[in-house]
Parts: sequence; structure tokens; C-alpha cells
Amino acid sequence: MFFLTAALTLLSASSLTLAAPAEIIPRQGTASIYFCTDVNWKGTCQNFVPPFETCLNLGAPFNNQTSAVGPAAHNYCRFFDTQGCGQTGNPNVPFFDINGPPGYADLTTVPYPSGGSWNDRIQSVHCSAN
Repeated sequence: MFFLTAALTLLSASSLTLAAPAEIIPRQGTASIYFCTDVNWKGTCQNFVPPFETCLNLGAPFNNQTSAVGPAAHNYCRFFDTQGCGQTGNPNVPFFDINGPPGYADLTTVPYPSGGSWNDRIQSVHCSAN
């Protein structure tokens, strides 16, 4: 009888442990952002996985060459037209935000504050969990 009670207790505890992580995993510290050099998710594409609350400075071929961008679910991302995620001391550094998917398959449709679009202007990104 003791063995049966112990086995049932262990089994119920393990099923509780297995059920929880599905919702927690996407929020555990890393963002996921998909970048492409051409509109409609074409050209050179790469998924970046930086830690949340850090600045990701883009390098070649994505720095000033991104035409499509999309963060994963539970990602709130701010995109900047400067390296350093706007930490230049200038409070007027342009940025735009995306809260989760689908993102933008065509950055030529996203207006830039001084005219034109955000196409080929992204240099850095900062993401947090939402």
C-alpha cells in the first residue's frame, strides 16, 4: 500500500512539472527576430536570438540593408536607425516598435519620421518580453 501511494504521489508531481513549461519557455530571456535584406522575406535572411533587454547592433549584411523584419510571439522590439539602440544622448533618435508577429514583410510601407520609409535604415534593435 505504501509503495502504491508513493508511486501515485511521484506520478502526479511529475505530471505537474511537465505541464508548466510550454507557456514559460518563450519568455525565458531571449528574443527572436527574423531579418531579411529584401521585401517579402526574400534575399539574405537570418534569425537573431539576443538576450532580452540588450541592444543588438546589426552588422553586414543587415545593417542599413533590412527590408523585412519580424519578432516572435511574446517579443516587443524597438528598432533604431543608429547603432547603440538610441543611446547617443540624442532624445530624438528615430525608432519604431513591433509587438510580436507578424512584423513587416515590406519596410517600404513603414513611414520614416522625416519622410521616406524605414527600408534599409535599421541599425540596431532592443527587445523585451511582453
